[in-house]
Amino acid sequence: MSPRYRSLNSFLKERFGERVYRVSVDAGFTCPNRDGSKGTGGCAYCNESGSRAAYVEPEFTVAEQLRRGKEIVSRIYGAGKFITYFQPYSNTYAPVEQLERLYREALAVPDIAGIAIGTRPDTLNAETAELLAGLAKESLVILELGAQSMKDGVLRGIGRGHSADDTLRAFELVRGRGIHLAAHLIFGLPGENSDETIDGVTALSHAGADGFKFHHLYIERGTRMEAAYRAGGISLLTLDEYIGLLGRALDILPPDAVIHRLFGQSSAEMLVAPEWTLDKPRNMRALEEYLDTHGITQGRNYQK
Repeated sequence: MSPRYRSLNSFLKERFGERVYRVSVDAGFTCPNRDGSKGTGGCAYCNESGSRAAYVEPEFTVAEQLRRGKEIVSRIYGAGKFITYFQPYSNTYAPVEQLERLYREALAVPDIAGIAIGTRPDTLNAETAELLAGLAKESLVILELGAQSMKDGVLRGIGRGHSADDTLRAFELVRGRGIHLAAHLIFGLPGENSDETIDGVTALSHAGADGFKFHHLYIERGTRMEAAYRAGGISLLTLDEYIGLLGRALDILPPDAVIHRLFGQSSAEMLVAPEWTLDKPRNMRALEEYLDTHGITQGRNYQK
């Protein structure tokens, strides 16, 4: 655990007094980019499973998925406390009554300390924000909003179907209501240079993000980006380039922001490129060395 940034693990240990592990579930949601309301086939980088964890069995109820997932995670890590991670697709994209039933089903499972909800900013409304604020009075609620970029031209290029203003409006709905608000950004998207990427980090920091989830653009099989990449239409960040961007981002973030993720993950079967994506331990060592060499500590040059 690096002393140079505030990790999600350290945040959870501060809150609960022990290591807490996430267990992913698939609650049967879809996405505006898949059901035809804004598009079909998903965003250009998204695989068919919506980035579902490999162990998830969506044919079971949320409670049963948690029971099975907890067994796996406990066996590997000796875990005793868990966060339910509503992961694939858009997990606020349903009527509020259905959302409350599913979230409460997850929170009722023994040893569940809270919920983390991955979603799009354009699927959040006032009713859902009110529900989440109410749940946050009882348990930890992490809302992971997929901004991906704060540049509208980039969002159009990846077929995202929402704007940067949609992201800011979603922030306004939930900010200051006891919900831990995490912003998800992808570095290296086509049409976005490094300065624009860092501008996006700054914008979301000033908008009130409590945490950040970063990863680099990688290409997976079966995505719309795969064909463009193979045709030479997309260039990807090198490991050194990505680590340099992470260093710049950490340098300007609020010192108390929680870093949820620093590297994206794929499998050897799904990954097309870049190959360095697969070696997370090496990537983490390279980042630590970079931060040490350059004397970068989270928030060193943060400006309100």
